Amino acid sequence: MIGHANDLAESDLKDITKAMIEAKAARKALDQDMLPIQDKLGPACKQYAAARARLLKGKEGQPALVESALLAQGNANTMLWLGQKANGCIDSCKPTDRDVLVPCNIDKCHSKLRSTDDVENVLGGTAWRKHDEKIQKSCGKQDYQLFINPPVGFERDDEGHIIEDAGASTEE
Repeated sequence: MIGHANDLAESDLKDITKAMIEAKAARKALDQDMLPIQDKLGPACKQYAAARARLLKGKEGQPALVESALLAQGNANTMLWLGQKANGCIDSCKPTDRDVLVPCNIDKCHSKLRSTDDVENVLGGTAWRKHDEKIQKSCGKQDYQLFINPPVGFERDDEGHIIEDAGASTEE
């Protein structure tokens, strides 16, 4: 009975060792395929992350661009209520022609700055949210480091490459 258990354990060890060798080969192929993509996509992801942070959170003590746009809308409204003229509004009654700027007025169609319309589209619209989700999925986590964790038993060097002799022994 002990001999049979030893035979099963030896067979299982061989199967596990073979599976580990296959997993290492698959991981190596994945890394070889991913490194060129990471090299190309990484800088774009970092630029997107910086622009997104500047838009939504601000940067280096500056307020977020969203906050600045809303402050500008408040200032334009105040100017209009005081009888002053302001420019840079859109005709919000024409949903298809949002790029044409018109003088601002205190009415329902000409009182919204283009920057306010852009902010509303970013924060409330689905197009930007879907685009943002797609980019975050493509770029990885919030730090935008493109990395797939290796399976347990795989060790990495300081540069992120798999150490060949890590994990289970490959000797039979």
